[in-house]
Formats: sequence, C-alpha cells, structure tokens
Amino acid sequence: MEEWNTVDCLHCQIALAALIVVSYGVLFMSRHEKEKYFLTAAGETEPFPSHSSLKLSVVVPAYNEESRSQ
Repeated sequence: MEEWNTVDCLHCQIALAALIVVSYGVLFMSRHEKEKYFLTAAGETEPFPSHSSLKLSVVVPAYNEESRSQ
C-alpha cells in the first residue's frame, strides 16, 4: 500500500475545508419572501404548505411484474 505524502494530505485538508464551508452555507440558507408563496390558477397568492401537512405515497412496480403474475 502506498504511503500518503504531504501533498496528498494537503489536498485532503483543502477538500475537507471546502466541504465544511459549503455545508455551513447550505445549513443557514434562508428563503426570500417571494419564494414562500405560489400563484394559483386563479392568479391568487397562497403560501406553500408546511412539510408536516404533506403526505406522499409512491408505488414502484417490480421488474417485469406483468409477465411474472401470469
């Protein structure tokens, strides 16, 4: 197994620092006031629903489901 030299370690440290900076920026990202609302078909402005009020069901069929059931 190859040993890591100083340049390799420096590259890893730079990559880790960049990841921390980007993660920190995304963590504290806020929405602009215009991004909190949407226009309905009637042209009225309504707020987006909260995450806790959304429910989603996803049905994923199996591979070749039709041919296996016959």
